[in-house]
Amino acid sequence: MANPSTPWPPGEVVGAYRVVRHLGEGGMAVVYEGVHQSLGHRVAIKTLLPELLRRPTTLARFQREGRAVARVVHPNVIRVFDVGEHHGVPYLVMEYLDGAELSAQLRGSSGLPLEDALDILLPVFSAVQAAHDRGLIHRDLKPSNIVLARDDAGRRRPVVLDFGIARGGEDHPQAITQTSDMLGTPAYLAPEQTHGSRGLTTALDQYALGVIAYECLSGHLAFGEDPTETVFSVLIKIREGAVTPLRTHRPDLPEEVLAAIRRAMALAPADRFPSVGALAAALLPFASVRAQALWSDDFGSAPPRGALPAVLGLQSTIPHELPENAPKTLDEGLPTPTSTEGISLPAPPIVPTRPLLSPARVAVALGALLGVAGVLLALRRPDTLAPQSRDATPASSSDAAVVAHRLNADAGPATQPPPRPSPDAAPPAPDTTRADPPDARAPAPNANTPQGTLPRTSTHSIPPRCRGPNGTNLCL
Repeated sequence: MANPSTPWPPGEVVGAYRVVRHLGEGGMAVVYEGVHQSLGHRVAIKTLLPELLRRPTTLARFQREGRAVARVVHPNVIRVFDVGEHHGVPYLVMEYLDGAELSAQLRGSSGLPLEDALDILLPVFSAVQAAHDRGLIHRDLKPSNIVLARDDAGRRRPVVLDFGIARGGEDHPQAITQTSDMLGTPAYLAPEQTHGSRGLTTALDQYALGVIAYECLSGHLAFGEDPTETVFSVLIKIREGAVTPLRTHRPDLPEEVLAAIRRAMALAPADRFPSVGALAAALLPFASVRAQALWSDDFGSAPPRGALPAVLGLQSTIPHELPENAPKTLDEGLPTPTSTEGISLPAPPIVPTRPLLSPARVAVALGALLGVAGVLLALRRPDTLAPQSRDATPASSSDAAVVAHRLNADAGPATQPPPRPSPDAAPPAPDTTRADPPDARAPAPNANTPQGTLPRTSTHSIPPRCRGPNGTNLCL
């Protein structure tokens, strides 16, 4: 039987697990590497330090950690597989994390690049928000409680652990009441924690995350960097907000990032973001494209003005706010080449149309109609003679003379009408100098015309417009 006051040696069987080696210890617990005897997968076995086993409050806190972590199922929260007690010593069986603490990476650093820092912080924000959604407040967030683990593919996975002093209730997560004892690491305490307030809310975790973000980007502690400072002096600075502006360390950071961290570290809880998720949404546009794609479902798609600098590697100085109804899927915020959803196409230009009946067109149409009407009236004048039909009544020579006179009058004064023949006068001799064609039109014979002879009209009496070939009159 193992002694509760001695560490577990390698090979010690604890429930279904076998101890492999001692990994380390903290302020209240010891951690061992173990292996499941049947399945063979590696685990971490956490138990209380022997000297703390007789403290009821510490024992209750340890047991509370197991219940708290079991309530939060999130890829960036350490998983608890089993709980138990071995020879009077309580233990938790948790997932084995192969990686280093964030504090080790920040040690000696002058500040991480903005995208690298947000690639670490955004998963942590999501994990803490998930705990808040389930009514839990971590109360001890700090870089040493964030492990940068590696998955089987070698990708980095920040994991939040050590919910040992997490407190919660079954009521609304924003109304969780805490005891007045001041717990946590002094440099990351919120101002309200330094007063021993009883009505602590999730805003204190947001403050701690703001301090962690400050440290990641600047490479400096916001409070307590001087090792000669006492805890009391550190708490006074936290209450007064006496912190060196982040811009002093990182003047290259966009104003939106500086403003977001300032707001997260506001002295009054009411002046901070309404939630850790809202803080993450304000910083999401400045993360890498991969991080934006991974966390858009948690915090909403990045706004266009913020997403543009992140995609192009530029930095925007235009403040922006994430709308409450922002799209929450990657397909809506970042269109892919295979989909046009969410792409705004420009509207076709508005081309002014001409009226069908413009004044110019009306004038032209009226002019054409008047011209056609004039032609028709001219053709229907009474002095315009139509050709005689073959069935018409034969005209006398005197009538032919009158017709010729009228035609000559139309032709002009140069042509004189022939004298009207007297009834007793002899008929004119026929002109034999040329013969008319068979189809030449001529007046019908009258009583004074010898049979077989057709009357002719003198070519001098035919108007030019009616004169045809061989002296024929085309107007008859």
